[in-house]
Amino acid sequence: MTPDIPGLADAKEGVTSNGVPYVALPPEGEKEARGLVVMWHGADPPRTEQALAAAVPMRKVPAWRVYLGMPGHGRRSPKGGVEEIMRLAAQDALTLLFRPRIEGAVAELPGAVNDLRTQLEIDSTLPIGIFGFSQGGAAALLALSRNLLPFKAAVTFGAVIDFGALIDAMARYFGVTYEWTDERRTLATQLSSTDRAAAIAESGAAILLGVGSEDPDPTREPAERLAAAIRGEGGIAEVKIVPNVGHGFVDEPGEAAAPQGEQARKVDELASAWFSRHLK
Repeated sequence: MTPDIPGLADAKEGVTSNGVPYVALPPEGEKEARGLVVMWHGADPPRTEQALAAAVPMRKVPAWRVYLGMPGHGRRSPKGGVEEIMRLAAQDALTLLFRPRIEGAVAELPGAVNDLRTQLEIDSTLPIGIFGFSQGGAAALLALSRNLLPFKAAVTFGAVIDFGALIDAMARYFGVTYEWTDERRTLATQLSSTDRAAAIAESGAAILLGVGSEDPDPTREPAERLAAAIRGEGGIAEVKIVPNVGHGFVDEPGEAAAPQGEQARKVDELASAWFSRHLK
């Protein structure tokens, strides 16, 4: 990490036994940990575990914060780097990028958390929370719906909830037509959380869906519908619109740790307040 960035001097970096790179921040000031929060970055900036740790350090939350690198990013980026990613996105972003990243992250989560508890000597009885940005938010909601871990609280920001809407919006932006097949529609449904309200509510986690007021992606309406549906199933879910924040909330390229900017500070405050309240 970068020790001259406030709050990151005591960061621990490593790789779990199942191959997940991570950055871990212990509770500030040697305080006793009252929880563990696992955090996923997005495809937009911040797009690595280092960048997310610097942007959303949640220093006021008395818990371990562990930032997990998603498949296809950072040290696990494909050969060819950005050019290869753009090639895959042009060919079929849903199938070749989103599916392996999101399903891969969800599949490796339980093993990664178990190993981190051992590596970092984190009490396995501590309450656990989850944070996800953009595609990381999609992964977080899937993890909740599948009850992978006994989450007490969850925060997403700019989460992709409806992949059909996102892919169509991306196609319009690039001036192309995405060819929907039955297989692709099934995959979009599998990655989406639009119809998972009952399973998410059953997780028992208190959920906050954050959305930037300037986010051009179709995130706000799906978040509001999902939160209402979760509440209808007896769960706890709120939507918070963060003013003057877009989708990505750090400057490009968003891969290295950098000083926290104003938009990142707002996301940090949003997540910190929720976890301080509900991670018990």
